[in-house]
Amino acid sequence: MWRLNGYDLFMKSHTVIRLAVHLPNRQMVYFRAGNEEQAAQRELTRDTTLTAWFKLNQSDENAVHFLYTDIPYHYIYDKKETKWKPRKKGGDKIISRLYTDAAIAKNLVEADDLWEKTLEEATDSKTPVQLRELFAYICIYGTPTDVLTLWNKYKDHMIEDFVHNNVVNPENMALNHIQEILKNNGSSCENFQLPNPIPVNIYVTEYNVDEERRRGDYLLSTLNVEQRYVYDIVMRAIDNENEPQRLFYIDGFAGSGKTYLFNTFLSVIRGKNEMVIPCASTGIAATLLKGGKTYHSLFKLSIPIDDGAKSNIRGNSQAARELISAKLIIWDEVSMTVGHALTAVDKLFKDLMKNPRPFGGKVILFAGDFRQNLPVVPHAHKAAIIESTVKYNPIWRNVTQVKLQQNMRTADEKEFANWLMQLGDGKLSSTDGLHLDTIEIPQDFISKESIITEIFGDRITTEQIRENPDRAILCPKNEDIFKINDEILRLMEGEEKEYLSIDSIVSDDPQEQLNCPTEFLNSMTPSGMPVHRLKIKVSVTIILLRNLNTKKGLCNGTRFIVTDLKHNLIYAEVLTGPARGQIVFIPKIDFITNDSEVPFKLKRRQFPIRVSFAMTINKSQGQTLQKVGIYLPHPVFAHGQLYVAFSRATKKENVKIKIDETSNQGHLIEENPESYTKNI
Repeated sequence: MWRLNGYDLFMKSHTVIRLAVHLPNRQMVYFRAGNEEQAAQRELTRDTTLTAWFKLNQSDENAVHFLYTDIPYHYIYDKKETKWKPRKKGGDKIISRLYTDAAIAKNLVEADDLWEKTLEEATDSKTPVQLRELFAYICIYGTPTDVLTLWNKYKDHMIEDFVHNNVVNPENMALNHIQEILKNNGSSCENFQLPNPIPVNIYVTEYNVDEERRRGDYLLSTLNVEQRYVYDIVMRAIDNENEPQRLFYIDGFAGSGKTYLFNTFLSVIRGKNEMVIPCASTGIAATLLKGGKTYHSLFKLSIPIDDGAKSNIRGNSQAARELISAKLIIWDEVSMTVGHALTAVDKLFKDLMKNPRPFGGKVILFAGDFRQNLPVVPHAHKAAIIESTVKYNPIWRNVTQVKLQQNMRTADEKEFANWLMQLGDGKLSSTDGLHLDTIEIPQDFISKESIITEIFGDRITTEQIRENPDRAILCPKNEDIFKINDEILRLMEGEEKEYLSIDSIVSDDPQEQLNCPTEFLNSMTPSGMPVHRLKIKVSVTIILLRNLNTKKGLCNGTRFIVTDLKHNLIYAEVLTGPARGQIVFIPKIDFITNDSEVPFKLKRRQFPIRVSFAMTINKSQGQTLQKVGIYLPHPVFAHGQLYVAFSRATKKENVKIKIDETSNQGHLIEENPESYTKNI
């Protein structure tokens, strides 16, 4: 049974049966619709056919015997009074129906011609490269029923650049480009009944060995003592297969030189014409390393990653051959990795290398900062969160830990960096008789005005946003960022456009699909999904919610600025990562929730983005921002969140915080002007 806005919905086989208003003494189970109950409450308190049905059940005892989808047979909805009224005659002869043509015209139901409309809009841009990328995204993340027909209809647009350059067999070249993107996402042209291209390797990333060797020599000569020590012990393991220490972990805070050291390894090893493979726990971290991927993608781990997770890599595949050949695997942001992933990758390497040693004897360099966010475990207690980390996995005992403690920042930033270290290490505990986790926030950080004005100024104009794109407000929860983004959108100049998602449930039971009201599905925003009602304007900054093309740097967390809005397509300029400055096409894609709190699989077709003037603290991890606002309507709720929020900017003067007064934060001591909040 679910409880939403005071109404109890009984569930049977994940099907809404009826409203229960006559069982006030039964124990209620409170269900959060997606990430924020308030969004569901706002939706349900509007005068819709669904909420009118709720009220009907309260006032008419006959109504409780009917499913929501059966109500039109027995009642008529009065739009003026926004209420259901009993049918007087012939109710059993009335067939309730959706006005399909109007719904399709407004993109409110799934229709296969969406992909044709999307490609049609993209052809106006006359950019074949982006068009091929868009076509690949539609294949991977959409559900077109006839991909070959789409290809044949638009291939002339997709091969224009090759034709213009008099390339032999331009169609094959275009298919090679598409194939590269498909393979990067675990698929191929063959899977979509497309012609299988003859490989030409034109789009395969190649490294200039001489150039990498020269760069590697330079980087190696500039390492400090700590970095050189790590370099030497790792290279010793690479050069000597009998070396017992083969797994290493770098514990280093932001500014300690981890990325610089990684780049040294990459250039030195590639300069020897040997293979090194970098990966990271997040797409954003992966884009900082040339050729980087997420560890999910690199090791092809099944989702969700639990104690039964395993790799989908087969021993005779190209992916397997690359892993076997690699002299070194670099694994960054391992502090965010689920511990079960280590078990799966350990088994993979033992099988591939035919070696019983940990990870098959492969040399792996882990790195991270356990002061930051740990793996997300919904509603878990402290013990469960700790158990989910890599440190709790028995395999971690084989890892040798080294530290990078030298601060590589300038003298002006070192004071801020030292304060951040104390914050991350939990050494800023209050001495004023407050709770151990409560800390004082220095007045230099406290915003004296609206946090929106503090970060974005009095007037939010297109010119200002383009000149200062790397600014954001960070909050602990989604419900807070939704409010801030809506407010900033309202203050912005320009015409607002609204895109509505198409929502349904994935089920083989037609009755189950019918019995989940669309209004209810629309009200949900499960973790990692876009909102149903997406409001947006040109020049808005947005953040990607899915990995579209990790090789290009278009991954979960990449930020953009919107340059144009079509009916079925968004044009956006990349703000972060290796594709910075490029214009990309973002289509609608299909999301299917893996949220265990939702008792069915919700399918949502929507643009894979959110407005990102404000974002959650967890989403910001790995981002570097020019100016950061931290808004705490309530204290942080998870380990490392406050540390992550303050460390997104590199200078103290570029961080401001707004703390709302509550029982456990704000001015907690009478006649004391200091502000306090919680640090976990």
